[in-house]
Amino acid sequence: MKVTFEFDLPDEQHEYDVMNQASKMQRFLQEFSENLRVWQKYAYQFKDANHVVEQIRGEFYFLLKDYEVNIDL
Repeated sequence: MKVTFEFDLPDEQHEYDVMNQASKMQRFLQEFSENLRVWQKYAYQFKDANHVVEQIRGEFYFLLKDYEVNIDL
């Protein structure tokens, strides 16, 4: 089976950009989910709720950069 996506640029530039990074986003989400699972399974010791949020946000933005995913499209 062969699938072809067509976009009318520049009118559909946003849709093209989202589609173009879909595979990177999928890999990012897999790794982020796995990291959260590991933190939960092995009872990662957070100081307080604020520390949890800081760690999650830090990991989120680190992986976005690592996978070159742009969420500001």
